[in-house]
Amino acid sequence: MGFTVNLIDADDGLVVIRFNFNGDPREQTIRLVSQAMRYGGRRYYFICPKQGRRCEVMPSVGGVFASRQAHRLTYQSQSNDQIDRMRDRARRLEKRLWPDKGKPRPRGLNRERLLYAWDLADAAFERMMAATINRRWGHLFERP
Repeated sequence: MGFTVNLIDADDGLVVIRFNFNGDPREQTIRLVSQAMRYGGRRYYFICPKQGRRCEVMPSVGGVFASRQAHRLTYQSQSNDQIDRMRDRARRLEKRLWPDKGKPRPRGLNRERLLYAWDLADAAFERMMAATINRRWGHLFERP
């Protein structure tokens, strides 16, 4: 995979991407535009070849580079249901309370606040799981 950037002027440019897809050599040209930043400098954006909108990231799907929206890709968090969100919240709090590496765990009142929040999140997750299990498979445990 290789690419060439051609900045025609400060506001416009092109990116030419050369790559192989399933053994087939391909080349795709993507337009660049820039925007002046408040404190100097410029920020460059790709122009999606399918939708014509600005984007910062261009994933390749099926050998075509285009925006996330053009490929109809979603972030994982957009597909999470209520149980996943509760579990993720409990995991984030656990990570802050008992980190593997890096920053030491919080001390004092902040730790107490995080422990309280983690207890609430964990209990809510367990209640939601119990309700879901009961709703889906509760009929298996009923007595005739």
